[in-house]
Amino acid sequence: MATNIEGSTETGIATKPKRFPLRAVVAVVIALFISSGALAYELGNQWGAPGTSGNPSAIPVILTINNPFNTANNGSMDQFAPANLSVTAGALLEFVIVNYDSGVNPPPPQYATASGVVGDCIYVSSSPAGLGPCSHSLPEDQIAHTFTIPILNVNVPVPAATNVTPGSSGAQVIFFVSFASVGSYTWMCMAPCDPTSMQAPGFMSGTVTVT
Repeated sequence: MATNIEGSTETGIATKPKRFPLRAVVAVVIALFISSGALAYELGNQWGAPGTSGNPSAIPVILTINNPFNTANNGSMDQFAPANLSVTAGALLEFVIVNYDSGVNPPPPQYATASGVVGDCIYVSSSPAGLGPCSHSLPEDQIAHTFTIPILNVNVPVPAATNVTPGSSGAQVIFFVSFASVGSYTWMCMAPCDPTSMQAPGFMSGTVTVT
C-alpha cells in the first residue's frame, strides 16, 4: 500500500490539497474591510472627536460656572471661572464646562444650537471617559448660559444644573474645538442671566487668547 501524504487516497494516487478559492478569500477580506469601516464610522458618530477618552493629545480646558466649591468664584453673581484663558493655535482642545447654576435663562433660538465646534457636537451630562451621544442643540427651556465667540461663530449652549448639593458634579457639557488663527477673541454668554454679570468682563464674558 502506498504511503499516505497530504491529499493522498488509499489507492496511492496523490491528489492536490484542497485550497480555499481565491475569489472567496478576496470577498472575505473586502467584507471585513467594509465592516471595520462601518464600525469605525459608528464609533465616530457615537463618541465624536477624540478627546481624552480616545486621543490623549487633546488638551483639556476646564471651566466652571457658579462653582460653590471654588472660592475663586464670586458667590453673588453669575460667573465663569476662569473667564480669561490662553490656548495654543491649531491644538485640539477638549472643553469641559461644569455648571452649578440651576436657573433657566432661555436664549434667543439661534443660541440653542451648537456651532463652530468639531462636528457641531456637544456632549451633555458626559465625562471625558465616556462622551455619550452627540447633540446639536438643547431645548431652550433647559439652558442656563451659553459660551459664545461671535467672531468665530462658536456657540455652545450650557444646560441648567438639576443637582447642586455638596459633592454633586453639576451639569456638564463637553465639546471639541481648534482655533486656527492667533489672536484674542471675546467670548460672552448670550442667555439673559444676571444683568450685572453680563455687563462685567470676567463674569459672563472674557477672552480666549490664541498663541
